[in-house]
Amino acid sequence: MGKPEFDIRDSTERDRIYKRYSDEQLMFYHMVEDKLFVGCDSCAGTGKTLVALHCAVELLAQSKVQHVSYIRVPSDRDKKLGYLPGTLEEKCSILWAPAYDALVTLGIPWYAVDELRADRLLSFSSDIGLRGCNLEKSVVIIDEAQNATCDDLKLILTRIHDDCHVVLIGDSLQDDNRVHKEDFSNFCQYMCEPAWATKVTLTRNFRGKLSQRAENWRKS
Repeated sequence: MGKPEFDIRDSTERDRIYKRYSDEQLMFYHMVEDKLFVGCDSCAGTGKTLVALHCAVELLAQSKVQHVSYIRVPSDRDKKLGYLPGTLEEKCSILWAPAYDALVTLGIPWYAVDELRADRLLSFSSDIGLRGCNLEKSVVIIDEAQNATCDDLKLILTRIHDDCHVVLIGDSLQDDNRVHKEDFSNFCQYMCEPAWATKVTLTRNFRGKLSQRAENWRKS
């Protein structure tokens, strides 16, 4: 029995999730839709990746963009894994898990995610191979950006044309790197200053009291 046919234009599941968003999440969604650049420095469990990918998929389904580019910034914690066997895709697959999880939640099954990637409508990458690339007519989501230095963010953002929607998301309270700990918040603030950009903060942890309790550990 073959896989069921998937049509990205069918927004039934996405519409159901949209109706459950908080006012903050709805604001984030529509800012991604309307602005060239949106920065979001918010805590774990607030739905940053889910909402960003939701809007990206909707813009793709409506042919308002031609591509969705999910860029995950590796951290020092990722580098502790050392040498990993397999192809480059297999080595990096651990980085794409949050994107897969969010897309499945949005009603896009794993096999359909792979089909979108094969059709070059969706791509997953790290910042490592971006020098010299051009990102056009895309929604570009830069995830775990708290792990990037200013130079990393500069490299990524200077690849992007003005016909894109760019989302820079991270949690400055969970920086896995040991140096440049304020680079993300400072660069995000700098990029959000023009009229074509905005900053959004999500405050509610939807994972629940356990996750929120851990988040509050020694918070100043």
